[in-house]
Amino acid sequence: MTLARLVFCTYFFTILLMSGTLAAHQQKSSITIIQLNASKNTLEITHRFNIHDVEHALKKMENEHWDIVTDKNAQTNFSRYVQQQFHIKINKTTPVMLNYIGHEVEGKFFWIYQEIDITKPLSSISISHTALQSVWASQVNLVNIEGFGSIKSLRFSKQDSWKNLTLSYP
Repeated sequence: MTLARLVFCTYFFTILLMSGTLAAHQQKSSITIIQLNASKNTLEITHRFNIHDVEHALKKMENEHWDIVTDKNAQTNFSRYVQQQFHIKINKTTPVMLNYIGHEVEGKFFWIYQEIDITKPLSSISISHTALQSVWASQVNLVNIEGFGSIKSLRFSKQDSWKNLTLSYP
């Protein structure tokens, strides 16, 4: 192999590896799980955000660097922000009040916990999830609904508003 070919191959593979790394860091997404807890008559809601994304979003939104891992104010502020961006309607009514349970940092993720008391049978659920979409147009918020037969998934991008699902009990 000539020196020129060796240099080209090294350069090509370096660029290829770097482009994959850069693309992995550019993808902005969150995952929310809505789980039916039939024994407590509640819907348990768990939001998961990448800490790296949270810190960059807080910097863009507040023009200040926040350390979400150690700064309790940053944790509270981001948790409140997500609560303002996530809404649920039960059986096509007005949005219901979600009970805030708490938040925590675990590994490379920031978790937020909410809950809804269920007072009547659920026939449908409508969801709106706009967290971080005002910061990044490419932000995708995935929502999985569990406990109503097979897992149902919704994908929210910037142009989405409310999405509806008909529910059935197993």
